[in-house]
Amino acid sequence: AATPAAGVPASEPASPREKHLQKAKPPALAARKPGPVPDLGATDPNLKKFQQHTGGGGGVKTMLIVLIFVLIAAVLLVVLTLFVPAVRALLPIGLQQQVETLVGGPPAQAPAPAPVTTPAPAPVAAPAPVVAPTPVATPAPAPVTPETAAPAPAPAPATPAATPEAPSVQ
Repeated sequence: AATPAAGVPASEPASPREKHLQKAKPPALAARKPGPVPDLGATDPNLKKFQQHTGGGGGVKTMLIVLIFVLIAAVLLVVLTLFVPAVRALLPIGLQQQVETLVGGPPAQAPAPAPVTTPAPAPVAAPAPVVAPTPVATPAPAPVTPETAAPAPAPAPATPAATPEAPSVQ
């Protein structure tokens, strides 16, 4: 026999909220007496289903850990770039100069480019005298007729003709 709550007349039916509040409740955990453990049913805080969901979403937690590690790595990279010249030397030249002006320290030792050397000009030699080529006797071509269609082998010159080299202009 449930007694109606104060302020609610007995003739009216109780609201769903009032019915819920009038249900029997298990004893408070702090008020438990030593001895046999009472059956708390689905409200027992030792049930596994209540312990599993206390930490929040697993994806959010993993993403937060990864974000923290990325931020730590970025801070370490900036600190190394500012204070370690060997790391600063790995940066492009423009960034090296910006970091050097920001830090105000000695410039990073960048690998020096190989010096550009121009070869010494070769001494100009006097131009070689122009020698007129010696004429080589060549036989006059014979008229081609159908009987002499086979070409005759050309006679080889006895001495090769000397060809003068043209002086190169630099």
